[in-house]
Amino acid sequence: MIFGDQRLLRLVYVSAAAPTLLRNDLIEIGRTAQRNNGSLRVTGMLLHVEGEFFQVLEGPGAAVEEVFSKICEDDRNEWVTPLLRERPLRRVFRTWTMGCFDLPFEELPRDLFFRADWDEVRLRIKADRRQEFYGFLERFYRVNLQFGRAAMT
Repeated sequence: MIFGDQRLLRLVYVSAAAPTLLRNDLIEIGRTAQRNNGSLRVTGMLLHVEGEFFQVLEGPGAAVEEVFSKICEDDRNEWVTPLLRERPLRRVFRTWTMGCFDLPFEELPRDLFFRADWDEVRLRIKADRRQEFYGFLERFYRVNLQFGRAAMT
């Protein structure tokens, strides 16, 4: 049990995958997150897209910050860059201890949010276009939940 801030926190970050990262490493990252996050009441999504990670963590503030601290120390990624820390009213990823996906950029849903490259996506998250971002997250979650997809295999 983690004591401290129990208010809901959403943290979004990007990082570069270590050059030596293999698909088996991605699968292990997903399995470990799913195993550990449940007891911490942390939910979220991890996308690996062409050598970059894009992750959303949601849960009690102290638990999210602890998970993020471990991510920052993990040598499987580099240049960890937080994009957003906020106190939402509700979770987007209610049932995923960690939805994990490895996709080429071209396979991301072609909605308003992902029409550009990763640099543009980062700017949109930081700018006042968060509603588009949350719309993307909700749609991505619903579609993959509907098909029973929540992890890389």
